Parts: sequence; C-alpha cells; structure tokens
Amino acid sequence: MQNRIEFPIEFAEKIVQMFHKVTGEHIDFMNQDGIIVATTQPERLKKVHEGAQKIMSGEVDELAIEVEDAKRLNGVMPGYNGVVLFKGERIACIGVSGDPKTMRPFQRLAAVIARKQYAHFLSQKVKQDISENK
Repeated sequence: MQNRIEFPIEFAEKIVQMFHKVTGEHIDFMNQDGIIVATTQPERLKKVHEGAQKIMSGEVDELAIEVEDAKRLNGVMPGYNGVVLFKGERIACIGVSGDPKTMRPFQRLAAVIARKQYAHFLSQKVKQDISENK
C-alpha cells in the first residue's frame, strides 16, 4: 500500500450501527492494518481481525468465514467480510456476522455506502481546505 488512508471513525461507526439495525447481526469495520476500529461489540475494538488482514493485504477481496474457519483464525466470527475500495485503493474492510451466504449482500451494500461516505468526506475536506486558503 503506497498511501495511508484513514477512514473517518465517525463514518465507520455510523455504518456499523446502520447495518446492525438492519441485520440484527454484529458488524465490524477494520482499518488498513486489519484492526477493528468500529464494532457492535466493544470488547473487540482495537483487536486484530485475521480475515481483514488477508483482505487488506490483497490476498483476497472477500472472505466467507464458516464456523470451522472461525476456530482457526484469530479475532474472527462466522460471517462475511469484504474490502472497501476507493479509486483502486483498499481503504477498509467490513465484516457482518452470521450465515456468510445470507450476509454477503449486506456486506457488499455496506462497502458501497462506505465508499460513498469516503468520497463525500474527501469532497468536504477539499472544500474546507480551499476556504481556509482564501
């Protein structure tokens, strides 16, 4: 990864809460290091998610984690995890617990929303930078 991109935590937390309300499942939002930065399970905050590390390293784009997988991978639960891409860069990973087949579309939708939120954040930041430099 060339550039270090920090996804705004407040947006990550909103996405986590929104998808938790929709699915009733636990949601995790991981940074470029595969560290959980927003979650419905506070005890998992700042923990390493081995599945997210595989995704963020480029090893895979998506990862369905079955019960058996959760027993051998660190910091994971059964569910579906996938990358959030922005202009070809891996900026985050979102995981939705539960049956991987059922959670896959929710995870993909969360990734689309995260990408849109990030684009909006950058747009606002550019506007702010311009107004500050006048």
